[in-house]
Amino acid sequence: MQPEQSNNNSIKHPPYWTVGFSQRLWWIFTKLPFKFFAHLKIYGRENFAHIENGIIFASNHVSELDGELISESFGLFSKRIPFFYVTRERSFYKEGFVEKYIFTQTVLHLAGAYPVLIGIRNFEKSLADHIKLLKKHNNVVIFPEGKRSRDGNLLEAKGGVVALAKYSRAPIVPVAISGILHITPSDFLLRRRYVTVRFGKPIYPDELFLGCENPDPSEFARIANEKIMPKIAELLQP
Repeated sequence: MQPEQSNNNSIKHPPYWTVGFSQRLWWIFTKLPFKFFAHLKIYGRENFAHIENGIIFASNHVSELDGELISESFGLFSKRIPFFYVTRERSFYKEGFVEKYIFTQTVLHLAGAYPVLIGIRNFEKSLADHIKLLKKHNNVVIFPEGKRSRDGNLLEAKGGVVALAKYSRAPIVPVAISGILHITPSDFLLRRRYVTVRFGKPIYPDELFLGCENPDPSEFARIANEKIMPKIAELLQP
């Protein structure tokens, strides 16, 4: 299979199989350290065990490790891997050489990061890569808040997560990650943290759009904040 051509800034994404290979390779080196040093615990995978791939995983966002933790919530040979991520546009990662040339272009692309298309006000076009992935029965991870929370409190959701569900007809599984906020190397090595990933029950498009079967895109953020973010908040409760 040839590399996928993105609509965003002519970025060439690696073939799907290389994403799965890189995620599994990274899993080998990181899963046991996370389990031992961070006491990693996973809950709720049974909530969507009956669903085929093509799932939107909607998670809170408190660290750069959030996407990795979702991937590591499954076994090395799990059918859920690979995961593809909704990320910011390429220009967002421009703070320095590492972020611009190593962290973004190499690591994120191989990790399955697909940036949104910017400069247009059309969810269906800006998320075209991700909708295509879902329709091809790939799993997509999105952070509805659109950016990291600096204090761990949930932020207002954007409309992208609802747009994905509407245009792909994929179910949404809410995800809550806790224990990773502001983690330091000493916290990790001294085993001070208890990191958990909790998966909720799937939210299907028919439920999401109940009473509003054909909402205007301007309503997507409101729907996300009313029907998705409360589910994530519930999962964050101890």
